[in-house]
Formats: sequence, C-alpha cells, structure tokens
Amino acid sequence: MYEFGYPGGFGFSLFGLMSTVIPLVVIGGILFIVIRGLSTWMSNNAAELRQDEVTVISKRMEVWGGSNNSSAHTSYYITFELSSGERVEFGVSGTQYGSCREGETGLLAYQGSRFKGFQPRATAAATASVAERSQEQPAQPVQSKPRQEPFRPQKISNRSAEHYNWGASCDGWHLVKGDDLSVIHERMPGKTEEVRHYHTRARQFFFVLSGEASLEVDGTRLVLREQEGAEVPPGVWHQMKNERFDDVEFLVISTPPTRGDRIETE
Repeated sequence: MYEFGYPGGFGFSLFGLMSTVIPLVVIGGILFIVIRGLSTWMSNNAAELRQDEVTVISKRMEVWGGSNNSSAHTSYYITFELSSGERVEFGVSGTQYGSCREGETGLLAYQGSRFKGFQPRATAAATASVAERSQEQPAQPVQSKPRQEPFRPQKISNRSAEHYNWGASCDGWHLVKGDDLSVIHERMPGKTEEVRHYHTRARQFFFVLSGEASLEVDGTRLVLREQEGAEVPPGVWHQMKNERFDDVEFLVISTPPTRGDRIETE
C-alpha cells in the first residue's frame, strides 16, 4: 500500500501540491503589499507635518517598464540631510526634481515618509522678507518705472530670423532669442526624430503649426495635430518624432532658454 511507489502517482501528487501552494504564495504576496501600503498610508496620515532646514545631498532616477511594447516610466528621488545629520530620501515629481540642485539648502516639509515640498533658501528668505515688510508697513501703490529707452517692436519671420540645421535635415529659426525666453520655429521632414533628453531648468511648450507630430513625455506618447500643443516641465524625459512621411512644423517655447541645459539619454 505504498502510495508513491510508482512514478505516475508521485508526479500526480507533486503537481497537485504545487498547484495549491503557488496560488497561495501569490495571493499572500499581494495581500502583504496591500497591507504594507495601507499601513504606510495610515502612518503618514497620523504623523506630524514637520519642517526642517536641509541640504540636498543627491538625486537619482529609476526608469521602469518599456518592454514588450509597454510604456516606460521614470521615478524621481532626492536625498536630503536634516539639521540633525540624518539623511532621508523622498520620491518627488519631475518638476521638483528638475528645480533642485545638489548642495542646495532650504526648507523641507514632510509628513512621515511623505514628501510635502522643498523651498530653496533664497526663495524662502525672499518670501519671509516680503511677509515681514507687509506686516511692518502698509502696502504702497506700485508705480511703473519709465523706460530709459523706448521699446521698438519689430516684425520677424523665417526669412529674417537666425536659421540653423539640426538632426537629419531638420531646420530651426530663432524667432525670440533672449536671456529669459526662447521661441523657435522648427521643421522636421518625414521619418525623423530628435534624441530623447531632458532639461534641468527649462520649461518648454510644443505647439504644432502644420502636420502631425508624436511627442513622447516620460513614457507617454502624445499625438499632436495642427493647432495642438503640450507642456514639458524641467527634469522630464521627452522626445519629438515625425512618424509620418510629410513635414511637420511646430513652435518650441522655452523659459529660460535651453542653451547648455540639455541632458541626453545614454
């Protein structure tokens, strides 16, 4: 009466055991993740909202997904050193990631393990100074300072603007080329694309004038048709593509300008 005395019986019993254990392990793992996430959420809600003078120690990104035709996504993290010397890392948005610099000091707001905001020292000091002055004296009417030299508006077009070539036979015209603002008219022939990249400081807006463009922003693909546009904040990976055969023309508006402010993918 030896139950596992022949190979068929042993294999059948082992298969039955595994088909019972594996689903239990999977369900147990899912329950563990849900319970741990709920516990962290409740702990953060119960924690005191704190503020501390900190220093930005390091920044890092994690790219996940992007295989088997799935979209890629990027997670952003910043490590701060508290006034006590303790170092803590928080997950942040792409905008906050792009606006912070390593070595920068400022005021960190957090609740448990939940990041609430970071205000650089210069901005925090300016805000406090304005608040103090508003309490000390009544607000004075704002008077515009007369210009020493009158502004003379000028028309500009692709025929008169500074022209340059980039990528694979792509064109660009500098419509506005200032220290705080850049407006560029670009043309991409069919089946061309730029290198995937991000900017550490510049915020950009892409606006299609004619044709159709594909703009990938942090793993999300946007199809921009004529008279449509999209914003890209600093610190967010993006790539403009022309997947069609005809040309696409669009405006790229950047503030501040992107000169020396471009990080390309490896």
